[in-house]
Amino acid sequence: MRMGTILPWSGVYLGLLLALAGGLAGCDSFDASPEEHLSKGVAYFQEGDLSAASIEFRNVLQEQPQNARARFYLGVTRLNTGEYELALKDLTKAKELGYSAQEIVLPLTQAHARAGSLEKALAVKAEEGMPPGEVARWHVVRGRAALSLGRRERAEGEFREALLADPGSAEARLGQAILAQAEGDWERASAWVDRVLAVEEAHAGAWRIRAMHALRDERREAALESLTRAIENSSPVRPADVFQRGLLRFKEGDLKGAREDAELLSEITGEEPRAPYLRGLIELRDGRLDAAQSAMEEALSRTDQFPAPRLVLAALHGEAGYHEQAQYQLNQYQAAKPDDPVVTLMRAVLAASRDRVERARELLEQYLSEQPGDRWALTLRARLAEEGGVGDGLFRETVLSGITAEGEEQAQAAGGEGGSGPQPREGVSYAGAEAHEAVVEAIGEGRYEQALTELDRLIAAHPEDPRLFNLRGGAYTALGQWERAFQAYQEALELEPAYISPMRNLGRLLARVDRRELALQVYRRGHERHPEHLGLALDLAGLEMASGQLRRAGEVLEAAIERHPKAPSPRVLEAQRQLRLGEAQAALDTLAPLSGVEGAERVELLRTKARAYEALGSPAQARAHWERLVERRPEDAGLRVELARSLVALEAYATAREQLHKAAQLAPDDPRPRVLEMRTYMREGDYERANELYAQLRSEELGIERELLSQGADLAMAQGDYETAIERLRRAQEVEPTEAGAVALARAHRRAERPERARAVLEAWSQERSGEPGPAAKRLLAELLDRAGEGEAAARLYRQLLLENPDDVVALNNLAWLIHDDRPRQAVAMSERALELAPGLTEARHTLALALRQAGETERAVQALEQVVAEAERERYVLDLAELYIEQRRWAEARDPLQRLLESGDLADPQRARRLLERARTASG
Repeated sequence: MRMGTILPWSGVYLGLLLALAGGLAGCDSFDASPEEHLSKGVAYFQEGDLSAASIEFRNVLQEQPQNARARFYLGVTRLNTGEYELALKDLTKAKELGYSAQEIVLPLTQAHARAGSLEKALAVKAEEGMPPGEVARWHVVRGRAALSLGRRERAEGEFREALLADPGSAEARLGQAILAQAEGDWERASAWVDRVLAVEEAHAGAWRIRAMHALRDERREAALESLTRAIENSSPVRPADVFQRGLLRFKEGDLKGAREDAELLSEITGEEPRAPYLRGLIELRDGRLDAAQSAMEEALSRTDQFPAPRLVLAALHGEAGYHEQAQYQLNQYQAAKPDDPVVTLMRAVLAASRDRVERARELLEQYLSEQPGDRWALTLRARLAEEGGVGDGLFRETVLSGITAEGEEQAQAAGGEGGSGPQPREGVSYAGAEAHEAVVEAIGEGRYEQALTELDRLIAAHPEDPRLFNLRGGAYTALGQWERAFQAYQEALELEPAYISPMRNLGRLLARVDRRELALQVYRRGHERHPEHLGLALDLAGLEMASGQLRRAGEVLEAAIERHPKAPSPRVLEAQRQLRLGEAQAALDTLAPLSGVEGAERVELLRTKARAYEALGSPAQARAHWERLVERRPEDAGLRVELARSLVALEAYATAREQLHKAAQLAPDDPRPRVLEMRTYMREGDYERANELYAQLRSEELGIERELLSQGADLAMAQGDYETAIERLRRAQEVEPTEAGAVALARAHRRAERPERARAVLEAWSQERSGEPGPAAKRLLAELLDRAGEGEAAARLYRQLLLENPDDVVALNNLAWLIHDDRPRQAVAMSERALELAPGLTEARHTLALALRQAGETERAVQALEQVVAEAERERYVLDLAELYIEQRRWAEARDPLQRLLESGDLADPQRARRLLERARTASG
């Protein structure tokens, strides 16, 4: 039976456009003054946290749009993040507002140059009073601009002026190397590189030029050494350098070194595709074809602008005899790289594998007419002549033979967002590869206005090329013009409804502007069309999780893992979802198949494992994972703080403080190490030092007042000072009300033996949340109601919790306890389910025993209680078991534990113990 029709993309977008009417951008309100925002922004900028800095400067400008200093700093921040057009606008505005002329010259010139306004970069004038170093850098920027415009003489003059301004400047000397390199005078370029390194041995740009020189002369060992020095001295590390070194190692047969670069690339590039691509090449060389395929699919899931993995997938499918899939990947690759002759070579092998030998020979001759010196093509021609076909492994060897210097250069140009490219269609005019890549490059370099101008021209000539509209959407997104970006992605999808890249880009744009429901619509429809696409599945699952739809996310991830069993990303995301559900062991089970395979040491995977072990109460195993992470990223202060938390849980306080002191040295403005250090003293019982550190932290302007008050409350609670703890928690709620804060305050009141106040706090919070508090608040309120004798009200809350999460162990157990007298069978079922979920939960086994007793299953009840007492010989467990023994006339078995219990003294209910012992003695005579 037909369940409904999927709307065409145009129908979806009509609804989305209506939903987005009135603008997509949201705004936040802050209590801080513009001066405070500006001060924080400058601090973030100096620390290198450009994202946080940008937010603070924009907060200032919301209230004070004429603030020249904020406008200047926003401009230089955007210059550093690659938003060149926006940076140019901000810096121009700052200049109009009267900001320091001396300070604005260099960044304004850089912004013009990087935005592609080379003539305007050359037109910016220097100002009196600029420091010599800045004057030198200014001339170098202008020299590069002149070179790009083909004005060699002007460039020479600018680079000369840079040297005159600051002869000792490494940048000025590098300008001379760049000039010599542009003139093809590699000897002079090398000499100037030596001069750069003489004054700054750690200059990454100089080592990069030296590597290019070595590669040109085919001195691969020297090139590797120079690339390594460039990588070591770059901050941040340039992914292109790591990728080039990895490919060079791969070509030299150093697969171990290539693997190291693939791992490093994975760490520094996030969702960029070159890491899995390089890893896949290594697997291909090693003959692990399944792993190679998984890696290439992962690379494709990350971007639409890097087609190289498709060529490898075509070879893998061809090797496996899946000729149609191989043909499809070749078509996709050719759509992105229509002028690449390697496609002809691959088609020749594909034709031969289908026993179309004559067609294979034709294609080989066509290829050799363009690439007459290709040894591998000549080898294939000889084999076809001798054998009339190709043997095993030739697909793989063919694609590996194509990993050339040109291939490396193409791979380095990867960028953009998305997944599979559009399917080529007959009768549609596509923009040429060179024009397409020029636009990609302009967007990648932040020259958005220039890219849009070129896109207008290309779209006029190729109005049915969906790639151009997708690129237009990317440029508008970068400029913050959401409505135009949305329209461009819509047009791309109307031209090619199956085009994954604009689907993903549109979904991300909607999520970015806090339109999650609309984003989910886009992702869900895209996933229906392309259930095999890993990138779409991960995007959808991540957004489902962020929206609280954990069950739906699980369904998507389960299917993704089944389709891509060796890909780390879906398993890591699924493990994180399971952790959110409190299923730490399940998370570890999900990650287990990744052990020992490529990617098993990924940072996010190790982090997820560490948190799973923490959730399981296994700090020693968590510690081992945090230590591996710190070893991999020794400069990451946050990882050292996480390691210290594990050490605190293991009561290794001195070692924890050593890590915290190192973290504080790495990030002196980060308060977390000192906050955790305060907790170490508290855990040791050294309250004097803990209080001293707390007072010191409170005296500083750290921007974490709420967290400090909460930590201070824990410190007061540890000392039994409930009044101070309650006051600190109350103030923390005033600073920033949260449910966790309300629960903590209620618990403090309960510890202070004020259950009515605890209840009042939670009920007030429920009213603020329209009667719908979260699970933690409901659970605590239910417990308070139960202890106040309001069992029915407590049971209602536990039932609500089970409707929200039927696997809530605490709710299952406590509701079973409340109903075991009146509805014992239902209580038995709930207790058994709780024990299935948490087999070691003694309280649930005790509840099960009492429910079984009420249900008339005395023998099972006795067995359950015997296990409970064996696990924990608590007073109430012993008394309940003795009572059951007496009911079964097992007098001696009842007497011994009761006598031991009474002899131990300090009982909560000594009268019950004596009464039961007397019954046992009397009955036994």
